[in-house]
Amino acid sequence: MNPELLIEPRWEERRQKKEEEPGFTQVIDRFNVSLQEELRLVQKENRELKEELKRRTAIEKELMERHNDLYFIANHDPLTGLPNRRNLMACLKTLLNDGKASNAQLAIGLMDLDNFKSINDTFGHAAGDLVLLETSKRLESLSDSDVTVGRLGGDEFLIILDQLKDKPKAIEKIEAIVEIMQKPITLAQTELQVSASLGVALYPEHATGISSLLNLADEAMYQAKFDRARCFAVADYAVQKSDNLSVQRRGRRCSSPRDSVI
Repeated sequence: MNPELLIEPRWEERRQKKEEEPGFTQVIDRFNVSLQEELRLVQKENRELKEELKRRTAIEKELMERHNDLYFIANHDPLTGLPNRRNLMACLKTLLNDGKASNAQLAIGLMDLDNFKSINDTFGHAAGDLVLLETSKRLESLSDSDVTVGRLGGDEFLIILDQLKDKPKAIEKIEAIVEIMQKPITLAQTELQVSASLGVALYPEHATGISSLLNLADEAMYQAKFDRARCFAVADYAVQKSDNLSVQRRGRRCSSPRDSVI
């Protein structure tokens, strides 16, 4: 006789007797109830964790949006949305450092609007703001990976020309700015002829520091402003006159001061 045939019925008989013992069924029931309760607690904790993760994700998203908003406010002009002075100086510092490392050329242009005060006085500050907005749009239309434009304050703008091959290339880009700025601006059915003056300084030809470049561009800009034969001027050091600033007058003829506002 096969022993397995005898063992299996015996184990089955013992199991049945065990289940028939008093309290066995109650133990199993209590175990099942406890297991179900544990499962409910785990499911509850899981739901709470999901809710907490969702809440923290929403908070993180809100904080990131606030950070981005604050960063934009801190680094951009509130009226035009262009990079502000702080942003421009940081950008210029980075570009100059990169230029020193790669021997690249760079040009900065300072531009302000001629007789802008008369626009505010004649048409009001709201009209002046619209002129600044239109100016910023025109400058932005010329910006690309090698051209950065921003507003320093008031009616003064900064143009940074990066990755220049030579001076004629800088002049070409400045002339494009002059050309687009000579187009009339229409405000409330009134056509304004708003001219601008630009001063240009080149790195490293004229200077290698930010302050020096800005000062040279500023002097060139005022030379262009007072000499209405040209819209812009390039600051150049004369070869025979070291440490003396000469201004090379180049560019398209501007409208005269009396024609600035029609």
